[in-house]
Amino acid sequence: VPSGPRWKCRSVKTESPTRRALQVFYRDAIECLQHLIHSPSNNGLIHFVPEKIYSAADRTQRIYTDWLTGDRAWELQDALPDGATLLGVVLSSDKTHITQVRNRQAHPLLISLANISADVCRKGSTKSYVLLALLPVPRFV
Repeated sequence: VPSGPRWKCRSVKTESPTRRALQVFYRDAIECLQHLIHSPSNNGLIHFVPEKIYSAADRTQRIYTDWLTGDRAWELQDALPDGATLLGVVLSSDKTHITQVRNRQAHPLLISLANISADVCRKGSTKSYVLLALLPVPRFV
C-alpha cells in the first residue's frame, strides 16, 4: 500500500448478498490534500491565486488553460474572506483492476488539486495524485 496519510478500513453492507464481505480501504481526503500541498515534489507547482491570461498586450482575447484562469474561480475567490484561497479538488477513477488479493479486486480512487497545472498532472512522475481509496468490486451471489 502506498505511503502517505494513514489507511483506514470500513466494512460495507449491500442490499444484495455478496460472496464475501466488502471492505473499503480509504484515507482522509483532507490529509491527502495536505500531503499534496506539503510534498517536496509539488514545491512551486501549486497555484493559489486566480489569474487572467491574454493572447495579446491589448487584453482583448482571454486564454483559458487551468481552472484558476476561468471566470468562476475569480467569482469564488472574490466571495472568500481576505487571506483565504481556493483549493479545487479533482477525483479520478477508472475500471482498472489494480489489486488482486485473495481473489478480491478493487478500483483506485485518486485525489489531486486543481491548483496544480494540468501540464504537471499529466506527467505520472510528478506524484500530483494520491491514492485516496480502493473501491471493492463486489461479487454477488
